Amino acid sequence: MKLRNLVSELRRRRVFRVAAAYAVVAWLAIQVGEATFPAFGIPDWAMRLVVVLAIIGFPVAIVLAWAFDLTPSGVERTLPVGNGSTSAPQPGAESEGAAGTSSGGKAATTPAPEPLPHSIAVLPFSNLSAEPENEYFSDGITEDLIAHLARVRDLKVISRTSVMQYKHPEETAREIGQKLGVATILEGSVRRSEGQVRIVAQLIDTRTDHHLWSETYDRELKDIFEIQADVAGRITESLRAELTPRERQQITAAPTHDLAAYDLYLRGRHEWNFRTDASLSRSLDYLRQAVAADPGFALAFAGLADSYLTLGVYGARAPKDVMPQARMAAEAALQIDGEQAEALTSLASVRGVYEWDWEAAERDFRRAIDLSPNYPVAHHWYAANLLMPLRRFDEARAELTRAVELDPLAPSIGVNFAILDFFGGRYEAAAERCSEVIESHPGFWLAYYFLGLTELEAGAEELGVEALEKARDLSSDSVDSIAALGYAHALSGREKDARAILRELQRRNDQGYVSPIRFAQVHLALGETDRAFEWVERAVEAHAVGLIWLDVQPIFRELREDPRIQPIRGLVFA
Repeated sequence: MKLRNLVSELRRRRVFRVAAAYAVVAWLAIQVGEATFPAFGIPDWAMRLVVVLAIIGFPVAIVLAWAFDLTPSGVERTLPVGNGSTSAPQPGAESEGAAGTSSGGKAATTPAPEPLPHSIAVLPFSNLSAEPENEYFSDGITEDLIAHLARVRDLKVISRTSVMQYKHPEETAREIGQKLGVATILEGSVRRSEGQVRIVAQLIDTRTDHHLWSETYDRELKDIFEIQADVAGRITESLRAELTPRERQQITAAPTHDLAAYDLYLRGRHEWNFRTDASLSRSLDYLRQAVAADPGFALAFAGLADSYLTLGVYGARAPKDVMPQARMAAEAALQIDGEQAEALTSLASVRGVYEWDWEAAERDFRRAIDLSPNYPVAHHWYAANLLMPLRRFDEARAELTRAVELDPLAPSIGVNFAILDFFGGRYEAAAERCSEVIESHPGFWLAYYFLGLTELEAGAEELGVEALEKARDLSSDSVDSIAALGYAHALSGREKDARAILRELQRRNDQGYVSPIRFAQVHLALGETDRAFEWVERAVEAHAVGLIWLDVQPIFRELREDPRIQPIRGLVFA
């Protein structure tokens, strides 16, 4: 046993506490004996006997502390942490109470309430393969298990974004459980070699550090889906989760029978998770190959929809070039599996941010959440891509709160809480939330981006420029950060710098795509309202995603006061 694990186990069994208490009691007994024995004529050998018994009793007390525990039900034998062998599931100590998460998108730093018994975090499986590039495969196994379990309504399942921060954990199972608000964690490893795979998985009760079960699978690679289904089944059985017939079918069904397509899918999802322009392009390539290899692979079509959609939302590609493709990919997935929450979530986003069909978008979001209540992206995107643009802030906060319960360490969700405060004019609260995200994720550029915009609205122009320059550096000169910096320069009276930004945006537009909204916001800050309207009209033609923020972004305050905006609002929010 490693030293850290030994110390953790000694603490769990209260050995240190018993040792300290025994030492105090023994010292007091010796002191009392030395003071009272002579007065009663007790011989000296009796005092020596007390000292010897105190010394002999110390290891006995330590052994008893290790083996037994005093509970409300009396003295009980302390159950050992499993040694990695297969064991039958053991019932956990179930109790009422909400999972310990922060409503602000930041991991709780105070003692959390007792987590829900039916809650789990699947930690990243270690890649033990000889080839380090197989990391995508072990990460993919982790994500697939999360997706399997997320379909079970009776479980609370922590999302990928939060668990991936524990790829090489230094914390104990108990500490991880407290931070993520879960009663159990699944950890394991994957070794892949020449058509064979070995997967080791173990389920741990975070409240007691007990191993509920562990299993080693030595199989052919073609059996990978059977292994995943078995692990998911063992988990639901151990946590006593109730499964509907549909859920049972979902966690046992193989997504594809083409291993090459599955490998391409895992590579595509791996690239998508990085969210850079280059990685999203690589993601598209892999996922296109996956659906070509297996046209019946619904998850691959859903992944393809996410990649197209993300390129459009991030402004990396013109909406007309990617949003229709995202819709077609999502619809293809739904034709194969009409109850796939991932595809419904992407389709809902396309309907809202690109097609401006808010009624259909809301129907699809709600359907996705109903089908997979543990899918945090559905809650998150419902809030960010529909409820916030439509100024339904209370509903948006409720959805984000649910999202952060499922993904407590995700910086993007934390920033969305800040955006809510920003849109509501609560600038001090918005700045504080951005600072919290920066503290835990110092490389997350969107936190600096919205911190900068918040400081500008609060009148702290120098702080705003400073934060936006940091956002530009961290985002590798993203168009959004550059345009925001131009807006900040204009507000600060630095017209020369603002016009230099406009020229830079034009050069970028000549080489690729820049949303017309980005030009509009700089012209607005320069006081050039007519020029801003020209760009807004181009944005309408392009169905630019930024138009959905017309009613909430402080940047567009002046536009909202101009009668010319009403026909445009009628198109976007009809």
